Amino acid sequence: MTRIDLTTSELHELLVPVLPHASTDKDWPEYNVVRLEARPSKDARTGVLAAMATDRVTLAATRHHIDEPVDEFDISIDRGDATNLLRVFKPTKKSDPRLRLIVEETSLPGGQGRGLMLRIDSETGQRLEFPDCTPTDLPKIHTSWRGTLARLTARPLVPAPPTFSVADWALARWAKASRYDSPRFFLPEERDAILVTAGGSFIGLWGMRWTDAEPEALLRESAWLDDLKDVEHVDLRDSLVVQDATPVPPEEDMVVRAAELLVTTQFGSTSFLQRKLKVDYGTAAMVMDLLQMYGVVGEPDGSKPREVLVKPDGLAEALERVRAGELAEDAGSGDAGAGVE
Repeated sequence: MTRIDLTTSELHELLVPVLPHASTDKDWPEYNVVRLEARPSKDARTGVLAAMATDRVTLAATRHHIDEPVDEFDISIDRGDATNLLRVFKPTKKSDPRLRLIVEETSLPGGQGRGLMLRIDSETGQRLEFPDCTPTDLPKIHTSWRGTLARLTARPLVPAPPTFSVADWALARWAKASRYDSPRFFLPEERDAILVTAGGSFIGLWGMRWTDAEPEALLRESAWLDDLKDVEHVDLRDSLVVQDATPVPPEEDMVVRAAELLVTTQFGSTSFLQRKLKVDYGTAAMVMDLLQMYGVVGEPDGSKPREVLVKPDGLAEALERVRAGELAEDAGSGDAGAGVE
């Protein structure tokens, strides 16, 4: 039996950033899981609890340091079970209950032999049990992901250039990590994957399709070049306020207030949100994109206000979803990015 104590917020920091990377493809059920691994330190005095998920296109892993000895284990939790776990155990501003994770061997139902079960007990008296978390028929990446990351991080890295294409659905995945720190993207010399970090606890991989075209060649594809050819140049600082390259994500309270505003008024305008929240337009646009991922508003439609997908009688459920950081089922499948509304 292995016991690990941590707070509810620490459990969220472990699972929330990796959950979007677990597959939802029914044809690949072996990827529809979040893997939890415990590893003792070399001196066996401390340990690390890690979470990992991948759908073969992206991979994400988080780690939580444990200040006491821990026995090694490997278990897998279904993506849906992991989502339910985060709903049951939720921190608040006033309360961050301590949890105990217990992994132990047990008899599997139906006489299927012995396996591993996970039980989570909260000091509030809540309990969740997952009777069979034994990893079976695992893809190779589930057992070799540490080695893959070790190989990539050992090679020379440079910041990823601004000329790689970013799909909207992929941005939605990395947005979860941005709740805890700003993601940074690095390009290994062999250009076979992007390495993503966010703070000291998150690391990820992103398989990319690269083009051999030079940045100048890609820029020449823009029809704007002919329009701007004879226009007098103006210094950037005369036009924009130059900000830090890694903007701070909006506070959770701001996103919750925004959701309440849009649902109660049924008016999905970024400019309206900017006025009501008293923030700059860029922050309001970032909040609107987050609300799209949470299923509160629809995709941008030019200069028109976005469609509000939640009716007033569904406000309480929507706010719960936002506070839990729960992505809508189809989050990231459409065109993200705020228009001028």
